[in-house]
Parts: sequence; structure tokens; C-alpha cells
Amino acid sequence: MITIEAIAPPSNEDAITRIAKQNNATDYWISSSSDKQIAVKILVDKAKSQKILDQLQKLMKGKSNFRVLASSLEIAL
Repeated sequence: MITIEAIAPPSNEDAITRIAKQNNATDYWISSSSDKQIAVKILVDKAKSQKILDQLQKLMKGKSNFRVLASSLEIAL
């Protein structure tokens, strides 16, 4: 499993969660939120991770206040 975290302006929340839903992510949630940014975590099978990363990259194109982090998950219960 892979955990993908998208840190972006709050106006991108719907687009990020839509990407998670469209790609049948195992789960996703807002891990933090403020007036300036949100952090959305997406739990996904490794096989689906590249497609989600590609779509997030397209969404963040040209924006400097958008970050995407991905990390392998060793255990999930």
C-alpha cells in the first residue's frame, strides 16, 4: 500500500477527493485544514498509485503552493 498526501489550497479539496474516488482508493481523509491549506491523505494499492500521482501532478501544474508526498506503507490494519 501507498500513502499519498496532497497539500494544497482549500479550493482544491473537491478535485483531490474526486481523484481518490475515481481511482477507487482504499480510503482518503482530510488530515489537516486551515484557511490557507488542506492536507488530504489517500491510501491506495501500489498498482493504482501512479495514476493518482499523475492526476495530482496535472492538477498542481503551474501552482507553487501545492505539494504531493508519497510513502510506502508497511502495515495497515
